[in-house]
Amino acid sequence: MDRENLTVVTHTHVNKVIFDGKKAVGIEIENNKTKSVSKISSAKEVILSGGAVNSPQLLLLSGVGDADHLKEVGVPLVHHLPAVGRNMEDHIGLNLQFACKQPVTLYNATKRFPGNVLKIGYEWLTAKTGPGASSHCEAGGFIRT
Repeated sequence: MDRENLTVVTHTHVNKVIFDGKKAVGIEIENNKTKSVSKISSAKEVILSGGAVNSPQLLLLSGVGDADHLKEVGVPLVHHLPAVGRNMEDHIGLNLQFACKQPVTLYNATKRFPGNVLKIGYEWLTAKTGPGASSHCEAGGFIRT
């Protein structure tokens, strides 16, 4: 966090992205406590990372989306991009946990031999390898529904 090109602002949310034509040049933010609104300009680029729901929402609030829809809700059009905010698909998640009779799992590496936790941690910290580098989800899959 101690970087010259990074400022972290807390208790604040982004109202919209500010555009110059079709180029994002900044953001408008609002302090959640004081309700004061400020604009922040970007020297180089604006990176939008609000996730699968908040990124399209912010684009729509900023005027990027289907022109007819934006007109209906009174948002000035910046760029007609009909796909924004549409066709979102979510993936249903299901976690299953099984007990293994053979000592082949990460659970066995730590539960049966508690001293291994230090060894595993050291290996990960020094070499970024070993059981500590695992995603701790040893298998996964998708089913088309």
